[in-house]
Amino acid sequence: MALAMVALAVSALLLWSRRSRPVTRPAPSPGTQAADVTGPAPPRRSAGRMGPAAQSGPPPTGDTPAHELTAEEEAALQHERMGQRRWAMVNDALELNRFPPDSQPLTSKMTDLLRPPYSRHENPIPVSPADAADPETAPYFLFTGPRYLITRDQPLQATLEVYRGRPKEGARPQRIAVEIVATQLLVFGQPNFRPVGPLPLGDAGRDGDVQAGDLQYGVVFDPATLPGLQSYNGMLLFTVDLRVPGVANVVQVKLDFMMTAVSPARFTGKVRERLTDSGLELLVQVDVKRKGYYFTQGLLFDAGGAPIGYAVARDTWDVGLHEARFAFFGLLFHQAKAEAPFVLRWLTGSRLPDPDDGEPFKTELEPYLGEYRTRTYHLSDFSSAEYESAEKQRLIEALEDLAEKNPEKTRAAAPVGTGEPDAGTVTTGRPGTP
Repeated sequence: MALAMVALAVSALLLWSRRSRPVTRPAPSPGTQAADVTGPAPPRRSAGRMGPAAQSGPPPTGDTPAHELTAEEEAALQHERMGQRRWAMVNDALELNRFPPDSQPLTSKMTDLLRPPYSRHENPIPVSPADAADPETAPYFLFTGPRYLITRDQPLQATLEVYRGRPKEGARPQRIAVEIVATQLLVFGQPNFRPVGPLPLGDAGRDGDVQAGDLQYGVVFDPATLPGLQSYNGMLLFTVDLRVPGVANVVQVKLDFMMTAVSPARFTGKVRERLTDSGLELLVQVDVKRKGYYFTQGLLFDAGGAPIGYAVARDTWDVGLHEARFAFFGLLFHQAKAEAPFVLRWLTGSRLPDPDDGEPFKTELEPYLGEYRTRTYHLSDFSSAEYESAEKQRLIEALEDLAEKNPEKTRAAAPVGTGEPDAGTVTTGRPGTP
């Protein structure tokens, strides 16, 4: 219960950062609308709560030119707008907490979740800041790979491309030839990265390069062949020193990624399902090779491929076969108007570091890219009730009291030092503690 309270609090009190990253959060359900920050916005009420305190007088109207407002009227207007922003935060918290912390809506706007697991999505960046003033001629580079996770069964092929000027959208990029001066592979060690050795990066059609002479320089990272890293789990950094035409100094570009040479657990592909009063539970079998605290996640789609929701599970497992319980809340199916059979996809997970072992990073599990199709269900099989709990009610009451007592504050401080993962957070682009 303490974990659920922390997750709810963190989810709600970080809503302002969530607004800047809309793709990583659930969208409002059909028929609901977030309060406008510049107009009257009484929040949806939780049980037993009263509306916002009556205003002492109407704020200046929007028809009054700003230069005609007195100092007192301007202060009153700003105070009112700040209070409305606070009420909008309460509304957002109420909307988010219609669902349990570990079972949230998945929408088509959440593109970071809907990409293949651990995929990278970098953009070309300037090679030399001194030359970047003229984007038409300044060199740009793109150093990337299909994902940021390397596993024993899925080596990573990375490519380096350098362009004369930022490639225009929809146009074929014009690559230029560069001179590779040196390469260096580094692994994370306390307190900094330590060198392991060079790796071949070239355009000769071998050693990870697909096609010779296409000015796309390639390299491959394979845990089975990297010297001394056959059992390494952690962060790697690959640096490349190169000479670029028109740039006086040697330029260094970098590529960072995570590697799991020895996975602590794996998804077997076996799934059980059961209908409960709360919704649909999918129990996914996990073969655990190393005991520890695990965080796993699964995405659910309907028969037509439309997203329904995502669920997470947190478990402490010993070595052996276990099940991650993904509980998809009943309201998710109603909100998405989902049609069965449902499809479970893109299982991901990680083992969090054990402080007693001095591990600096969590260890990623190899994602399971198969699918599991459920039996046929009807919407009437699922409850459309919103999630309720004592922790949620206390949180909403605290937010409402905060909005009433502190309308001048536009952001609440998040609790620190809890040591618990945020159930509502979905990381983007790079691995991080779930």
